[in-house]
This record gives sequence, structure tokens and C-alpha cells, in this order.
Amino acid sequence: MYRGSTPARATLALAAALLVTAGCSRTKTVSIPTAPATGTFTVHFDHQVGGGPLMLDGAMYMGQDGAGNAYSVTTLRYFVSNVQLRRTDGVLFGVDAYHYRDAGISGTRSYTLAGVPPGTYGQLLFTFGLDDRWNVSGNEIQNDPDVAGMEWPADWGGGWHYMILEGKYEPASAFGYATHMGRRFIASPGDPSGQGPDQAAYPHDFQVRLDFPAPVTIGGDAWQTSVRMELNQWYAGPDVDLSAWFPNGSGGIMVNLAAQATLQQNGPDCFTLTQPAAP
Repeated sequence: MYRGSTPARATLALAAALLVTAGCSRTKTVSIPTAPATGTFTVHFDHQVGGGPLMLDGAMYMGQDGAGNAYSVTTLRYFVSNVQLRRTDGVLFGVDAYHYRDAGISGTRSYTLAGVPPGTYGQLLFTFGLDDRWNVSGNEIQNDPDVAGMEWPADWGGGWHYMILEGKYEPASAFGYATHMGRRFIASPGDPSGQGPDQAAYPHDFQVRLDFPAPVTIGGDAWQTSVRMELNQWYAGPDVDLSAWFPNGSGGIMVNLAAQATLQQNGPDCFTLTQPAAP
């Protein structure tokens, strides 16, 4: 009955199909933003005595304590942790980690912060020693073969030495000294030191804050700087007389709260920073 109208309906249907097909073939470009490239920041931990380079030679007297005693250095070993960078807008970037440094092992000189977000940075911060997160006996630090001998006695709080600085001093003849730094927490009243028990721990770690001479802008590239420890400063302001701490080369300061507090007070001034550079 309606055969005469069939071609017209077919034409309309075909036109509609062509419009739909043409509409589906259209494309739209969508830009997906990519994360900005991150950079690296390497810190070289270096040492000096009286402004000159440290020499690990027990026969050479290069340093001078606060009482004028000359001293040599045979051993310098220590931990730093919580290395951070501060942007000029106050935002901090860091990694929960530690770094072990032995002045006699060149492979321990450098620590690298990876994944540094783009920005302008003006300050380096780190903890000298280990905070409670890391200062635990038997943790993963013990897997580092270089740290053997850094253990802190369990009876005095356990964990790890913050620093071992040893050598000889000579007011008239050579005597040994052992500037050992760490946390004190004597739990037993019968401790051989004759001190304790302590009601709370005495941590002696401290934070170092070093301003860059000029801010640097990190944008996916690599930067480096040198943090220099001046050993004489450990014994200056308050002044330290090594012959009083270690008379005739005897004694020790590991549970001496006054000595540990002096080192904690003098420590931040031991460090200076070179201007970061992009190598």
C-alpha cells in the first residue's frame, strides 16, 4: 500500500546514519599534565682542623682545644640523620634516613637526597646523631659493615654512638683522649659508673641549620655542596680542657652529663656550608 513511499524513507534513514557516523569520527585532543622533573642534592661531609684539612695521623698535632692543648686525630666517625632542604617559602623536603660518615673511608663522604621537588631553596638542615627513630640497638644500621664498633652500651641506654672522635693530646707528653658522644639512659642503680638510675633519657643529638650563601633554584637537575666540620669548635665556647676530661689519658665522658651537654652546645657551630653548585 505504501510501496511508493519506501525509497524516500530509505533515503532519510541513510542520511541520518551518515550524520551519526560523521559525528562519531570527530576527535578531541586532551592534554594530560606530567609531573615536573625532580632533582638531586648531594651533601659532601668534609672536615678541617684550624681551617686546614683533617689528617688522620696520630703523630701530627694539628688541633687545639679550649685550654690550648694540641691534639691529633686518629679516628672520626659519626651519624647524621633527617637531612632536609627548606624552600624560601618555608616548605621542607626530606627523607627519613640516616647517613654514616667515617673520615677514614672515602666511600662514606657523600649523601644524596633524590626526588627534590622543583623550587628555590635557601637552607640545609640535618640532625647530628640519631633521634629515637634510629637510635635503637639491633636495627637495620647493624647491617652496615662499616659501623662495627659504633654500638652504645646497653647499660647506658643502648643504640649507637653519635660520634667517636679519638686521638692524642699533649700538654707536655702525649695522652689519649676519646670524645664519645651519645644518649645516656642508665636504667640500673648498680651501674659500674656509680651514677643512675636515670628517670628519663638524656638525648644529646641536635639540629644543624645552615643557610645557603645565596638561594638556588632546583628544577630537575643535580646540585651538590660541602658541609665542613671544624673539629676545634667541639672544644670551644664553652671551652674544653682535654687534660681535665682525660687526665693522663684515662677516663671517659660517655656518662658525663656535663661533658655531653657541652658537646651538644658547641656542636652546631662546628659546621659551615659552601655555596651549592650544579656540577
